[in-house]
Amino acid sequence: MLEIAERAGKSTMVYGIDPSEASIQMISEKIKLKGITNAIITQGVGEELPFDDRFFGLIVANNGINNVRDDQIVLSECFRVLSDQGQMVLTMNLPHTMIEFYEAFESVLHEHKMESEVVLMNSHIQEKRKSIEFWKTTIETAGFIINSINVDRFRINFSDGTSFL
Repeated sequence: MLEIAERAGKSTMVYGIDPSEASIQMISEKIKLKGITNAIITQGVGEELPFDDRFFGLIVANNGINNVRDDQIVLSECFRVLSDQGQMVLTMNLPHTMIEFYEAFESVLHEHKMESEVVLMNSHIQEKRKSIEFWKTTIETAGFIINSINVDRFRINFSDGTSFL
């Protein structure tokens, strides 16, 4: 949010929303420390966006929609507050996101005979890292027309677990 505010310049207002009071305080401090005058952070949830219909020309969600209670309601709310000529840009975790961590974690769980935890981990991956097909359908169901989908993938290598963490 702050990077967008800095890049957009003072003639553009940038709004952010976060459910966490601690996050709101942290972002508010950063806004103050950086002297950013074109950014406003609001406490709230994506399922009930506190903005008028057709309020925004651009909505950017960077891995935020992966962590909401109801992604369909959030996307419908985004559609409601986006102007007719507006654009929404999303980034999200997909099933392969952080696969290096999950592969190593699964190996350790198997090594320690913690098979039920492997099942829980895989459930978490399915819940928080949904497929492109799921997102495409969900986004279109909310009313959006998808102009492009770009899937990027890379592997991260760490010397050991401590380096990763």
